[in-house]
Amino acid sequence: MALAAVSLTWGGDTTLGSSYGQPPHAGWPQLAHIAPWLRASDVTALNYEGTYAPGGASKCGGGRSNCFAFQAPGRNARSLRRAGVDLANLANNHAYDFGPRGYASTRRALRRAGVEPTGAPGEVR
Repeated sequence: MALAAVSLTWGGDTTLGSSYGQPPHAGWPQLAHIAPWLRASDVTALNYEGTYAPGGASKCGGGRSNCFAFQAPGRNARSLRRAGVDLANLANNHAYDFGPRGYASTRRALRRAGVEPTGAPGEVR
């Protein structure tokens, strides 16, 4: 029995929006130049730092300094799929930047875009 080769591409910390501004065109220009390599892999995964949330209070409230919370519109998740991303890890320090509501909204936006979220406790994909 012959073994088949499988290619995997893993992207590090990625975000498509923050309180400092939203990238133009839903973040596509940030990804367009690497999309051919992402699409060429059998599986492309990345660590998504931030949320696709509709707003709300961030973890940085109360006058905290040196705090970063990342939030982008849910439509920006489509740019990940367009670039060839299959799987987004959310097991990181920015997954709850906008609380449980932001986390749940992020998972929904990713799924709607065709990107499978992973990283919840006990969840392995």
